[in-house]
Amino acid sequence: MKCQHVEFPNLATRRNRQCQTILSKQVPTIDRFKLKFKLVYRFAGIRQQLKAFYNRPNFENFLRYWLNRTNFAEILSDIYDGQIWKSFKETNDENSLNFFRNETADSHLGLMINLD
Repeated sequence: MKCQHVEFPNLATRRNRQCQTILSKQVPTIDRFKLKFKLVYRFAGIRQQLKAFYNRPNFENFLRYWLNRTNFAEILSDIYDGQIWKSFKETNDENSLNFFRNETADSHLGLMINLD
């Protein structure tokens, strides 16, 4: 299996120039073939990531970083400045407390999923 990606497919000079990087190959097994991928990306699970975070020196201080940082009016410089951070609730009830607040800064963790 080869990569079929075409960079800038709308340019006449690049048309039909596929990447063609080998992604996998067929490997025989006892009764059939199986694909063996050439590139395998390491994945760290959530438990492994949290354990690594909590084992960092002074990690507890970083949990409270957003409480004591300098804020600039009308400038979004970090996730802490966004409306979701400021208004995210503990439950679906509109009257519930905000999830991110001073007294729970070291116990309420917010996780993001980033896709590349």
